[in-house]
Amino acid sequence: MKVRMTPLEWWAAGIATSLFAAGFVFGYVGESVWLNRFGSLIIVVGVLAATIKISDLIDMQIDKFMSKNYQKLLEEVVQNNRDFFDGEMPVGYQEKLEQAVAKKVREKFVEFKKDQVDRAKWVEIYVIVFGTLTNGFGDYLLSFFKVVAT
Repeated sequence: MKVRMTPLEWWAAGIATSLFAAGFVFGYVGESVWLNRFGSLIIVVGVLAATIKISDLIDMQIDKFMSKNYQKLLEEVVQNNRDFFDGEMPVGYQEKLEQAVAKKVREKFVEFKKDQVDRAKWVEIYVIVFGTLTNGFGDYLLSFFKVVAT
């Protein structure tokens, strides 16, 4: 199952990149320490992203999907089985079919949720590490860039 980036991940990565670029510009034009200061803001972005419960957000998305689409999809599966049996299905077959579909859908969503949460955690870690390195070594990086650029 393909796992897309959540808006939270896009925002965290985008804000961190924007802060780095702004710190780099301010540091290049002014004092190099500006990149370090913006590095601390990048850390704040990572920490804020980590405090948001991505698991709860995904649960809300799953509930929204289920309320909008599940019944329609289930009816489609039942209709396909009716067509297969040329009308009437055996007694108890539809109930077992509905249970099997519900079980399979739950399994897929559990897998999807785990993948989403794992990837979101890695993005948060990357943002925090990137901010920490920028905070600690940003002025050296900028000084090196100034020497190479001249």
